Amino acid sequence: MRRHNFFFVAIFSLFLAHQALGAAKYSTFDDATKYHCSPMPEVECKGLLNTHSEGENQVFTLKRGVDAFTYRVKMIREAKRSIRMQYLIYKNDEAGRFIANLLKQKHDEGVQVTLLVDMLASFGFGVWDFFRDLMKYGIEIASYEEPVTFIINEIFGTNPGSLLHRYHEKIMVVDGEDPERGVAIMGGLNIANEYFRISKEAIHLWTDMDIGFKGTAVKDAMEMFDRDVNYFRHLTRTGHSQYSGEDIFNNTDLITRANKRPASSIEHGTLIDETPKTDLEKMTVEYANLPLSALNLAVYSDAKVRLFQSRPRLKENYIEEVYVNMINESEKEIIIVNAYYIPSNNIKEALRNAAKRGVKIHILTNSYGSTDMGGTITSVSQYYYHSLMSVNFDPMAIWSGGQVRIYEWKGRPIGEGTVHAKWAAFDRKQSIIGSYNLAPRSKYFDGESIVAVQSRSMGLELAKFFHEEMLAFDKTKGKFTKSDEISPRQAEKLFNNVLSEQIKLWFQRLIEIHL
Repeated sequence: MRRHNFFFVAIFSLFLAHQALGAAKYSTFDDATKYHCSPMPEVECKGLLNTHSEGENQVFTLKRGVDAFTYRVKMIREAKRSIRMQYLIYKNDEAGRFIANLLKQKHDEGVQVTLLVDMLASFGFGVWDFFRDLMKYGIEIASYEEPVTFIINEIFGTNPGSLLHRYHEKIMVVDGEDPERGVAIMGGLNIANEYFRISKEAIHLWTDMDIGFKGTAVKDAMEMFDRDVNYFRHLTRTGHSQYSGEDIFNNTDLITRANKRPASSIEHGTLIDETPKTDLEKMTVEYANLPLSALNLAVYSDAKVRLFQSRPRLKENYIEEVYVNMINESEKEIIIVNAYYIPSNNIKEALRNAAKRGVKIHILTNSYGSTDMGGTITSVSQYYYHSLMSVNFDPMAIWSGGQVRIYEWKGRPIGEGTVHAKWAAFDRKQSIIGSYNLAPRSKYFDGESIVAVQSRSMGLELAKFFHEEMLAFDKTKGKFTKSDEISPRQAEKLFNNVLSEQIKLWFQRLIEIHL
């Protein structure tokens, strides 16, 4: 009898604990949800944007680099008033030069073009002359400085350590002032050949994801961009000094500029000869001229949409809170695709609790053979597998059916390069697509942005894409064709390595956290 009572009490206790691990439903899209705003009095909650109701936007995903390039070209060609583009990296390669040529043409048609690029990250052969040419043409590059001046100001300005704080966002907005014509793209892709898969080499055929949208949320994307532009203007004027209370949230100037036709400046610059000569140039032109029907875009109008921006320079960290909220609200399935998986304690514990509730968790990241960051980041990432996967042996997870599965992208063995994507889907109802890596840099140093979506139809599309195309399980061979699943034994071995390897891993982890 006592055994029976003990068993009943144990089961009841597990049930109560299971219930306690849950959270309120869909708090991300409730404007009343409280977030930890910036402690800076001049910033506070000004960077927090509101939810756009179902039916106010048309949302679509760009799951292939080719599609993302084709759609960007279409947006630029159809622009009437303004083009805003923000990227961490803009390379002087075939894709970059083709888009730059289009921007010059649109400028001469009277379209206001503003480009925001993190110059430190865009360092490369010929890139400074490339940007100077655009500036001579009359195109504003908001963050431009000579490299030496830029680095000196970032290191020795009155805000020490700002060199570590980069702007990692990827935002493109065309005609954002016009509610009927406006369209935006956000996500993980920079402007360079590898993101758009303009290459014949597997290592440069990257896998990434963007999200596009039309409707009321476009204005928010435009405002996010304008805040960043105004902030960089402030830094440039003041020698990269500490932010001093200037109203960087006022985007009146950029909107006003879009209503004025710029002076024709064709005599100041040189248009690139669009006649393709090399194989990569021919590939670029081919992708640029693909019809939209070739992209097979699925457009969703059943979406609630909310944009979030985290800027560590301004002490904001909204995006991690969104991830934690969505993890806490999940009941059945979590899918995370992230280039660099080094989770914070908050996210790790939220995932462990989700597994204890019975949630099946799938995480896909890079392997040694596919990462673009070298073995250091992969070693640190692999160190964290065990601390998360060990929950699979927790009695609550076993009882509820929850489980964590981690996969590493194969890369070159399957003719692919890096997985650079940063997206997640929760219960096939809520989704996140953006620039945010689950790694310390995104939390502590890099300006980031995401689009949060509540849409059953889009959630189903993302889940199908993940299971059928990214994992691609081969029933005849009994294994995944595009990734390798990490077993609990492998995760434990990576964690319990020999002492020298353990020291190396901890050292690498320390570097990743503080750089």
